[in-house]
Amino acid sequence: MLFSIVVPAYNIEEYLNDCVRAILKQSYSNFELILVDDGSTDGTAYLCDSYAAQNKRVRVIHQSNRGLSEARNVGMRNAQGEYIVFVDGDDYIMMDSLKHFSEKLVARPDVLITRLVEVFPDSSIRKTDKKMREDFDTDKLCAFKWVFSRSQNTWPAYKYVVNRSFITKAGLQFRTGYLHEDIDWTAKLFKSAASFSFCCYYWYHYRINRCGAITSDTNIRRPLDIIDIVSANAGDNSYHCLDTELKTLIFERLVMSLFSTVVESFSRYDSKDKDRIVAALTKNKDLFKNARKIKHRLFVGLVRMVGLRTALEITNFLYVRTLQRISRRARSAKVDLNVAKTPSA
Repeated sequence: MLFSIVVPAYNIEEYLNDCVRAILKQSYSNFELILVDDGSTDGTAYLCDSYAAQNKRVRVIHQSNRGLSEARNVGMRNAQGEYIVFVDGDDYIMMDSLKHFSEKLVARPDVLITRLVEVFPDSSIRKTDKKMREDFDTDKLCAFKWVFSRSQNTWPAYKYVVNRSFITKAGLQFRTGYLHEDIDWTAKLFKSAASFSFCCYYWYHYRINRCGAITSDTNIRRPLDIIDIVSANAGDNSYHCLDTELKTLIFERLVMSLFSTVVESFSRYDSKDKDRIVAALTKNKDLFKNARKIKHRLFVGLVRMVGLRTALEITNFLYVRTLQRISRRARSAKVDLNVAKTPSA
């Protein structure tokens, strides 16, 4: 089984060595590595070419800066493997990753669902989805319930190893020109897929809050793009191919992501940008009809009572206050722990 590992790379010379070396050290050797240099202006392009010169499994594609989505799309179009593996160039993977994948892909499912490790700036880690098991029932309902109701990180594209022929048949590609492209990709991926498997090996290490990362950006595009993406999926008639329960699972998770991105970050924006967010939500007010969680339904009720902008301000204020309390408790617990460890005189 040949794997195609697609790695977009844009101005990440500081991290790319860790990423590529981890891939080239794989204990399972039947793979190709496609590095897509997305118009880098630092030493990233040179590094990509040097890897290709040293290892015949490495191919490099240079393009003008078109964004993460188009870099992934280009990589997929040039892939030759049976399965596509997405890796971001500032992250890294474990050396037995492909070996574990090959063992779980014997039945050739459309999608392999995996688990991720979050790596924080202080080098501490958090393993996600600890309750996931490889003996889960692999039917569509079980996969949907896990991914959209229980998983701690539903959307990242690199969480899923995907059959390339299925991608081609379903006409899947990343939506270009948007942030939160993984939300659109994963929603459509599961809408179209028919067969699944699970792999519990903690293979992928994702750098959280890296300075300069796309996901650390808080410009106005972030809330506006997710409103647009959730709206486009909610209005997509092709989701009618799913039964009501499966469709509801996807749309409820979409609303959760909309809520966390827009409502919980509302105070970060100036008055003009807040007006743009309110206008976009007003235009798409029916999106929250898919809300099921209590806090989301309370927000909808608050909107009816005080209006959308005031509801956003109140909900964001309560969210920030809650985070502050949690932070104070964590600091207090740390202090108490340090005191307990101090030897008595």
